[in-house]
Amino acid sequence: MGHELRSLLGIAMGLAVATGCSGEATAPTSPTPTVAEPTTPATPTPPRIVVRNVVFARALDEQWQPVGGPVAGFHADDHTVWARVTIAGRPTEGTITTKWMWRDLEVASADIDLADLNGGLLFSFGQDTFLRAYMTTQQLYVGNGHRLDLRMGDELLGSYPIPVVPPPDARPSSFASADLYDGDPSASGGAAPSRAFRPEQPVFVGGRVALGKGSWFDAVFTVNGQPAPQLTQEAIGPEDGGDERGFVFRAFPEGGWPPGTHHVALVLDDREVAAFDFTVAAP
Repeated sequence: MGHELRSLLGIAMGLAVATGCSGEATAPTSPTPTVAEPTTPATPTPPRIVVRNVVFARALDEQWQPVGGPVAGFHADDHTVWARVTIAGRPTEGTITTKWMWRDLEVASADIDLADLNGGLLFSFGQDTFLRAYMTTQQLYVGNGHRLDLRMGDELLGSYPIPVVPPPDARPSSFASADLYDGDPSASGGAAPSRAFRPEQPVFVGGRVALGKGSWFDAVFTVNGQPAPQLTQEAIGPEDGGDERGFVFRAFPEGGWPPGTHHVALVLDDREVAAFDFTVAAP
């Protein structure tokens, strides 16, 4: 992940300050001593940053124009996403943080200091200021989970979705079947479907699915109503994907399953395609 801003225009500023006084001074007849209270200079509040727009691209040229035009939807096999951000005016103080997000997971972030006028990091044109940022990743996930958040401190300046679609040469993905098992259903002898497990027993999720190139297929677990991302299992469609194949996910939390009712959802390309509740009895 990286970021870059560029300055093409210098800004010259001048201040002229004049002070003066007039009138007659007379000595007071009954001078009254006074004690000056200490004062704290007021801290000026930085002007609020206004983001005019964000343009996504696969690359930006030397003039910061999107190579091939703006991108409305990236492909799952793209690895780099560029963003050009237009900010109203020419702010010279504050720090903007770019956060590349996948759902609630921060993929990458960078801080951009708007005060760095002479560091080759600002690009101004007309009455606007521009910054650019990019993210490089091994995998973009099909769906609407990706986004770019722009923040200044605790303030969210804007959140901008990054739609992702399958690669143009990908075969369609489809879900066929799934169930929960008390053992590995792909092993010799198979295993029995089950909705009840012991604390020391792994939970197997097995079935059949067709994963096209770049598609993703997750088993997402909730333990006693609480998300358990450490148990998430994932499969990614290969280059020649598209054929229906069997799959098996194995889940077992560190220390074993706590007693209670738990849940697993199967998600294909950002769509839930199946869900199961299962129970774990006290030992």
